Amino acid sequence: METLILVESPNKVEAITKYAAAAGVAAKVMGTKGHLLDLPPMSEGLCVDQSTWEPTSLEPKDEGAGARLARITAAIKAADRVLVASDGDREGEGIASEVWDLIPSSKARRCVFAEITPAGVQKGLQELRDIDRPLVEAFRARRILDRVFGYYATNLVFAKLRGCKTSAGRVQSPALRLVVDRWKEAQAFRPERYFTIGARLRHTAPDGTVCEFTARVLKGQETLTFNTE
Repeated sequence: METLILVESPNKVEAITKYAAAAGVAAKVMGTKGHLLDLPPMSEGLCVDQSTWEPTSLEPKDEGAGARLARITAAIKAADRVLVASDGDREGEGIASEVWDLIPSSKARRCVFAEITPAGVQKGLQELRDIDRPLVEAFRARRILDRVFGYYATNLVFAKLRGCKTSAGRVQSPALRLVVDRWKEAQAFRPERYFTIGARLRHTAPDGTVCEFTARVLKGQETLTFNTE
């Protein structure tokens, strides 16, 4: 059986090939070099159907991605089994989804190598699963949110700050808002004088046992009330 293993980093290909062979799996290992597909550049517009929130098109991420995708497609056709071994996080599942539909369902399996060691690769090859669809949807939602929010916010920044080529996105913009809100709170702060009243108390029981504790006045109480600690 000819096995094809797809990983993210080409730098891991040699080690995974060796460790897989040691685990009894003779495999061809290829690296996607990260994402293969992406939305077109923002200069081409939103590229998102606002009724379904689906991309209107996806294209190779860069010049080399198209060639890598062609080589991977050919290798998939020649393989009897394809193990998609991108990282186990949201981005890794998104990368897996970009090649998953190219693989016949009868020979597509997902695996994750938590560490590139003989034990880590062997464990990953033993724990095969299907693609995690909810995680893929989370990745796709992030991609669309980046485009929808970033497209309009960046255009607004360009319009308001002429000559400024700084982009705005789903992370930078809310973070900036939090900074501005806290700055406004700091500017509006007016110091107030207040006092804390406390007492160190001691009680001696009939049997001679001594108990010491600290008491403080609770703010806002109509009567003098002590809270012991």
